[in-house]
Amino acid sequence: MEAENPGLSEKCVIGLHRWPAHSKVIPLLAINPRDTTPMNFSQIVPILQVSVGPVILISGVGLLLLSITNRYGRVIDRSRVLGDEVRRSGHASGHVWPQVEILLRRARLLRVSIIFGVTAVLCAAVLVIGLFLGSVFVVPLEYFVVALFSTCMVSLIVSLVYFLRDINLSLAALDVDMKNTRAAVAGRAGDAQR
Repeated sequence: MEAENPGLSEKCVIGLHRWPAHSKVIPLLAINPRDTTPMNFSQIVPILQVSVGPVILISGVGLLLLSITNRYGRVIDRSRVLGDEVRRSGHASGHVWPQVEILLRRARLLRVSIIFGVTAVLCAAVLVIGLFLGSVFVVPLEYFVVALFSTCMVSLIVSLVYFLRDINLSLAALDVDMKNTRAAVAGRAGDAQR
């Protein structure tokens, strides 16, 4: 299809839709089938500016993922320490099993948070590619961009909700540990008084 635009000197192919002649909007780049000159730097810069915006989102979510994976690693390490304690002693004391159960729940929450965080980063990366290709080839990708950006944001929100649930659950693990510590101290104090 061809369309004419007052900002363009010749008829140009504009993706798969007509570009109205009365439109005040000039596409960033229109592909002219008769023009064989390569794109110059001034044509590429606006395209890159449009495409690089979501990269900031990738950086931010990447830092969040770094924090979540560090917490996940600590949960796994603590579970292994408790498992070694049970194997060495041959039996589990009363405070070990509640902690292991909480650690298992935390690991599951963090895993889901990581999955949704990675999904958000992947959506943002595809969004960058889509914006770049849509600008270069002047293809209407509005619905694609809206759907991808919405998916990215929903994934990020879900990741953060699971991250917050893990933080609350880690406080529950600390409560279990403190109760056991108080009970042990009280038991030793009672034995010392006898």
